[in-house]
Amino acid sequence: MERLQGRVALVTGGSGGIGRAICLRLAADGAQVAVHYRTGKDAAQDVVEQIVRAGGTATAVGGDVSDAADAARIVDEAIGAGDRLDILVNNAGATRNRLIDDMVEADWLDIMRINLGGVFNCTRAAASRMRGGGSIINVSSIMSVNGWRGCSAYSMSKAAINAFTRSCAIEYARFGLRVNAVLPGFVETDLVSDLMAKDGGRGIRAQLPTRRSAPADEVADVVAYLAQEGPSQLTGALLPVDGGATATLLLGHPNSSAGRTR
Repeated sequence: MERLQGRVALVTGGSGGIGRAICLRLAADGAQVAVHYRTGKDAAQDVVEQIVRAGGTATAVGGDVSDAADAARIVDEAIGAGDRLDILVNNAGATRNRLIDDMVEADWLDIMRINLGGVFNCTRAAASRMRGGGSIINVSSIMSVNGWRGCSAYSMSKAAINAFTRSCAIEYARFGLRVNAVLPGFVETDLVSDLMAKDGGRGIRAQLPTRRSAPADEVADVVAYLAQEGPSQLTGALLPVDGGATATLLLGHPNSSAGRTR
């Protein structure tokens, strides 16, 4: 069923990983998708071609979301492709994993500029053009609520996105515009590859109640649900897609035999 038929979506950072899965899912649901990229032009075009081969409509849009003027242009191009904008998915992000004492100021500022600045710039540019209603979905992370060694800058930027999401939900509700955030867990993408590299991610997966990391497609499923018109009361929410990681008290093995009763 094409629940998003006739709607236009912009997905920032849509050329790979979670962004790619989101683009493909929204297109499968009938949306016309603007696939944003900063440096991955070929990868973005590949997503577009995959959507077109499946019978959908898509276009690639390049630019730097951390620059306010460029973000406004990106939104304009997405709107121009379909003469409207109904869905904005703020997915573009970066990480520079360093211990706090080893963090270079330029890297710290770069993470804030891309992760948080990109969300702010695109939201402000898009929201003024979505006064008839629509859905903004910010891709945050479970790192925004749980700490992790070496991820202070990334975690802080994502925590700020959570707060921004809730403020936007309050401010834009009067326009019928819903704003929510999805918090992926350990999705095996390039962004978290170094965290999973030590043993192929087996140690991390063993600590999750579900005992598995989340496929990018499952994150895309949640985004697609939020993009629909149906959940009209669902706004200002932070939705983890993490296999129960944020539900655990401490790191450990929640499914082990220790502490079980019969």
